[in-house]
Amino acid sequence: MFHHLARVVVVVMVVAGALDAQVAVARQSTEVYESPTYGFSVEWDPTRFEADPESQLTAVGPNQLDRLVLFGDGSTLYVEGLTNYDGVASTCADGEINALSAVEGVTDVVRLPKRDADGPGAAARAMELTVIGEDGSPLRVADYVYCVSLSDRAVAIFTLVTLAENLDAQLDLTEPIMTSLQLGKAPDGRTMTDASTAADAALLAEMLEASMSGPALAGPVSGEDALGWLAAEASDVVVGATFVNGEADLADDTVLAVALRGGEGAPRAELRIASDGAWELVLIDAAGQETVAMIGTGPALKATPGDGNAIAVATYGPVGWFSVNGEYVSALDLQDVLGPGNVAVMIEGDPSVTVADLTVWPLAVPAVPEEMTADAFRDWVIAVRAMPPITPFRAGWLDPADPTGELASAPAGVTVADALVHVRWAIPAEPGPWEIAVGFRTEYLLMLDSSGAWTLRDAMGDVTASGAVDAMVLTPGGVNVLDLGFVGASGGFAVNDGAPVMLDLSADQGGGDIILGSGLTDAAASVAKISYREFAVWEAAGATPMRPMPVPDPLPRQDIPPVETSTEEVLAVTIDPLSADGPAGIATLREVEGEALVTVAVTGTAGGEVVVIHRGTCADLDVDPAVMLGGLNEAGTSVTQVGIPLADLLGEGGAIVVHAGVDDFGTVLACGNLP
Repeated sequence: MFHHLARVVVVVMVVAGALDAQVAVARQSTEVYESPTYGFSVEWDPTRFEADPESQLTAVGPNQLDRLVLFGDGSTLYVEGLTNYDGVASTCADGEINALSAVEGVTDVVRLPKRDADGPGAAARAMELTVIGEDGSPLRVADYVYCVSLSDRAVAIFTLVTLAENLDAQLDLTEPIMTSLQLGKAPDGRTMTDASTAADAALLAEMLEASMSGPALAGPVSGEDALGWLAAEASDVVVGATFVNGEADLADDTVLAVALRGGEGAPRAELRIASDGAWELVLIDAAGQETVAMIGTGPALKATPGDGNAIAVATYGPVGWFSVNGEYVSALDLQDVLGPGNVAVMIEGDPSVTVADLTVWPLAVPAVPEEMTADAFRDWVIAVRAMPPITPFRAGWLDPADPTGELASAPAGVTVADALVHVRWAIPAEPGPWEIAVGFRTEYLLMLDSSGAWTLRDAMGDVTASGAVDAMVLTPGGVNVLDLGFVGASGGFAVNDGAPVMLDLSADQGGGDIILGSGLTDAAASVAKISYREFAVWEAAGATPMRPMPVPDPLPRQDIPPVETSTEEVLAVTIDPLSADGPAGIATLREVEGEALVTVAVTGTAGGEVVVIHRGTCADLDVDPAVMLGGLNEAGTSVTQVGIPLADLLGEGGAIVVHAGVDDFGTVLACGNLP
């Protein structure tokens, strides 16, 4: 994993002062980086950080590494996208921090567990270590790693490296960069979430209209009466309230909040919206402990005296949506707060703001249109998307050049006759031909290609219909969203929420799998590899609205975990290879709630290796295992909570040993002696 070594080498130069400490002032106030492979973007102040163009990488290596390097005043921030860790943020954070610990020349590693944080889709880890500077003197360096899940395969990784004594100050400077993470933009300026967000926005608008036209569960209440808990005792509701400014401009530190599915002293979710439009979804347990689940940016609140800010929220099972002053903002992940509860609003910062017409209605969901027509297609997609998909949301690559053919297609693994298929794909950054196809009902293949054309083919490969897709982005690096629906003899598709194209599917109305593919024409060898995500299928036969599963658009943006100082030391054990090409890495041991926690991270493994604590030493091991630890995953990591105190685990000594596998237990690949 060469990217870990590169981070340490460059950082030594920066923190040692080899680069100019004062970054030149740029002509613009903000600079933006867009990951070509993964589509996310970050922004930074060029008066504080300078991008290094020579260090920038795109889709490098088997993990398709994208990298941006930012040099600051005494620090370096790496921003990377990586296909690894199964997209799990906590695994990423553990793997990255441990791999950095294992880089040659790194010594005296001390983990900072009180800086660790884990939330839905995000995780952070930190440590201090010693490296040798250019002048030969030791430098005490701090590494802070923050991982965000991008899909079920990929992660975004922020790595801050600075002198240990400067960590707090540098986190303050780099936090705005980390929290600016969002999905990128296509070359035409359209944000990657526009098409999917349009469907969610339309769904919310329909829910608000249908719900608010019926009788209320509670309210309306205004003034002081609106600042307590409003009895609703329901899970699926629409909440509406207007926050009215006082006689002066709205204070800059104002925060408007809506509490959902809770009560006084009970678990709940709080949606908090600041005056500048920044928002966060906070989950609060019965003890009052807060966890930031999502953050984002919406429209700024109206600040003129006497103006009102209208906030509307709809909650539906494990998902929700909200708008500010009629403008759709985001979907909300509510899967950890499902139970029925009450509603409350809160105001912070500006005591002159008052509440008008706080009301709670039972949620009304849209009905699925009985017929699929061009006029009804968009409403049909919106209504079906309000149901749970029958597959998970998936992401990956389609590689037409794969000699086995296995990577040229991605079956959904279902049998369905009437369905909605949704997928987002990125056009390769390098100019050249590409194509993407969806096979369905065993008979049909819908293909879209780099010319802007679409074709519908039958099982024999013959074209039965064709045309052009005006709304499709064709620029290299661009992103498109496809919604394909079919019920009975009728079908249709739309790209980027554009005008639907209707299809005659009367020849085959039977069931079959849904297969996403590329390179299925005679020109397959010349077709570029394509990345995709949000590939999911909804069954539509006899559809009636049900509780939806959590949806990934827009991508939840995680808050930077709180920064705290720590003097707690974590024991580090170097795992050394027993052959020239054997795995190497590091293991850390610490005590959590009275039990030893052992984290192992090594490079040079394939996954499936067995990690065991043996008594004795690496030079003289007891053949019988003393403690079985978790096996290594494909990322080379293992985390095990051992059911005894750390002192007891270490009391008899021993070594951490990596065996080749369950079926090859006698082959020892690597070993590290316990202290």
